[in-house]
Amino acid sequence: AVSVEDLLAVADESAQMLEYSSRLEAQSRELSNTAEELRRANDKLTQISLQKDSFLSQISHELRTPMTSIRSFSDILRDGEMSEDEQNRYAGIIHDEAVRLTRLLDDLLDLTVLENGQVELREQTGLLCDLLDRAVRAAGTHDGVLTIERDRPGERIALTTDIDRLTQVFINLISNARKYCDAERPELRIRT
Repeated sequence: AVSVEDLLAVADESAQMLEYSSRLEAQSRELSNTAEELRRANDKLTQISLQKDSFLSQISHELRTPMTSIRSFSDILRDGEMSEDEQNRYAGIIHDEAVRLTRLLDDLLDLTVLENGQVELREQTGLLCDLLDRAVRAAGTHDGVLTIERDRPGERIALTTDIDRLTQVFINLISNARKYCDAERPELRIRT
């Protein structure tokens, strides 16, 4: 025989178990949501870390190029016997690369540029042939490892652009061609 009091106790106990079960389900959902949020945060941190690595790699490459030119041409000036014209030309390259390096460092230190992910372009007008002359000199091709063939008459094109940044693009292209071309007689053709 089961008394009414026993039935009420079982019903009360069942209600408590249902409530406990409901709380466990809610906690389980909350833990699942928290785990999903942590996964998303981890994915975002991983993406930010990859972007940071890419940014540091790019900055390292951008800073290394003018530093290499400055070091190479200052070594040539220090160690070589040369005419005054050659000295002036090499000193000019060193000066141009130091100015470019300063600009790169200014961009790096400008927190608004970094925060917004935007780089300010400084428009100037110049001739493509002058830009290419500067890039070829700065890329350190004076050692004859890479032959550069150009179409000088075709390069007399006026440009309105960020001359320093476009020069950097050509310096990188020429330097990479010099560094990574495995042909017996490496040759780079620049055509407009």
